[in-house]
Amino acid sequence: MKRIFTTLGLLCFSLYMADAQAILWGGPNDPNSTFMGGLNGWTTQGLSSDDPAKADSALWYYSPNGSAAGGAYYGTRGPINSPSRANGAMVFNSDRLDNAGIQGNFGNGVCPAFHSGALTSPVIDCSNFTGIVLKFSQYYRNLQSSTFVDVTNDGGASWTSFQINGGVPGNQEIAPNTVSTIDITSVAAQQANVQIRFRFDGRYYFWIIDDVQLIEIPDYDLAFDSHFYTPAAYRQPKSQICTDTMVFSANISNKGKLNQTNVVLRGEIIDIDRKRVLFRDSTIIPTLLASEDDTSFRTPNFFVPNQLGFGRYFFRYTVYGLDATGDFNQLDNIRLDSFEVSLDEFAKAPRYTGGVRSGSGAGYIFGNQYRTSTCWNANDLWVAEKARFALVANPGGTLNGYSVSVYFLRVKDDVDPGFTNFDRTQGIGSLSVEILSAESFTGVTEQNYDPIEVDLTDFNTGDPTIPLVPGSRYFIGAEHPATATGAVPVFHVISNEKSYNTQPFSTFVIDQAGEWFNGFTGVSTPFMELLIKLAVLTDDKPLPQNAMELYPNPIASGDALQVSLEFAEPTDANITIAQLDGRILNFSSHQAVQQQIVPVETAGLNEGTYLIRVSTNEGTLTKKFTVVR
Repeated sequence: MKRIFTTLGLLCFSLYMADAQAILWGGPNDPNSTFMGGLNGWTTQGLSSDDPAKADSALWYYSPNGSAAGGAYYGTRGPINSPSRANGAMVFNSDRLDNAGIQGNFGNGVCPAFHSGALTSPVIDCSNFTGIVLKFSQYYRNLQSSTFVDVTNDGGASWTSFQINGGVPGNQEIAPNTVSTIDITSVAAQQANVQIRFRFDGRYYFWIIDDVQLIEIPDYDLAFDSHFYTPAAYRQPKSQICTDTMVFSANISNKGKLNQTNVVLRGEIIDIDRKRVLFRDSTIIPTLLASEDDTSFRTPNFFVPNQLGFGRYFFRYTVYGLDATGDFNQLDNIRLDSFEVSLDEFAKAPRYTGGVRSGSGAGYIFGNQYRTSTCWNANDLWVAEKARFALVANPGGTLNGYSVSVYFLRVKDDVDPGFTNFDRTQGIGSLSVEILSAESFTGVTEQNYDPIEVDLTDFNTGDPTIPLVPGSRYFIGAEHPATATGAVPVFHVISNEKSYNTQPFSTFVIDQAGEWFNGFTGVSTPFMELLIKLAVLTDDKPLPQNAMELYPNPIASGDALQVSLEFAEPTDANITIAQLDGRILNFSSHQAVQQQIVPVETAGLNEGTYLIRVSTNEGTLTKKFTVVR
């Protein structure tokens, strides 16, 4: 299950160096630093290929305009945006090496992938340098590849490797003006025979290098290594997100040469206008040693999203030193991410970026975990209605005739929050889950990446609705069949944008033997969504008619519906707007209501008749209202 193929996507980021550091080697006037006119003192060597006889051809080359054009999949991309791009840059073009610039011509180029090639510097005398940072410009696009900086001080008898770009998912890329730094002091300091090499290892697409320098270590340089994606899912219905308690946790490094005192980690929730801060929390780290790398910290308080309206919200992490004078690389001090409050959808990602499959032809089940809230009252009844997912076939392939099974499962209550006692055997027959629905889908006219919806019905009774239980965990996944002729021909569509790796079984894979795993390796979140709706449209425990009055009714264009609530004593009440078929359009919670008028915005509703329901622990009252335009 570790062999993954991904397609399509884009990831852009860039780094900005705030304070100039002393250049120890290289610089704008050094041809070996800027690759002015070619390799100069550098050398290139092919290390490996899927065709061993062609391994010597896995070479870097000089590009006069700094681009990797010539590969079949370079598209309209421009060159690296480095300071000295006008005099060229060095390129490893895995795309062209594998396919000779012809789409679909996989493995028929001068050096078939998977392959590896190295670009090695001349010998650099670092005898007088006590602290050394390698700085360089790069432009990289990934499919199934890894990139490394290797350093030697003994003529290449041994190399110390530093992997970079490890966070770039398959078929995504960094910005063409990316500037990167690596502290190589441990290998290079006070050494007379230092060499550096850039090594590409894998399959597709390209890596472009320019403006290589050695600089002194900056005094102050804090950086985020990673941040915890705090929501349980990217998109959650308003009725279900209200108890998804959010925390701020991140891994931080001190990349400077000085210890930093009074380092602040701050977390914020930002409104849909991208301006107003709804919540802010921070912690002060008394001392962050220069040697601390990838260390986890968190702020002390929680954010509860029970008052959020519908829309997209943002959370922002910031790290800075109260006692520091500036920061060398300011853009790695901030992380920004987002989540959505929806009407009726659970989703793990905002969009798709590619796909995964079993590379060996083994069958597998791939899906997500979603959680219901505990802020319902006794008469709020929600049901699982549909599963939504997407598929993509190989180039030239089709979804016609391809079949999957869709399963909806509930995690049993005796499974602890960390899933430490979860039965990871027997597939969907695991003793830790119960099967709620088992459906099938076979492709006919669906196209790659089209959203596919499957109705969920009760596994035991065949009823068209499946009641949800408050405070419960659910799995929804698609089973892809095994093949006897190699890789599964269809990919399950994924996103590489949000990482849930620290949340147990937030995404999951069940292999052909029935063993459960925490998703595919890396950031591969399945496009596998769950849609919910109101369970019933009648009032089994009716409230008095005067508990809710509506006016005006019908509602003319530009008006809002005024909902008058009246209870004998302070009462917690939820208001739901729905279509006549139960599809949720709005939801809001109101605490300790006795007599209150609640305006409900209807500007987004089309002309027609709708349901409005007020629910309390004592019962429900459902009425109709009409919108006219």
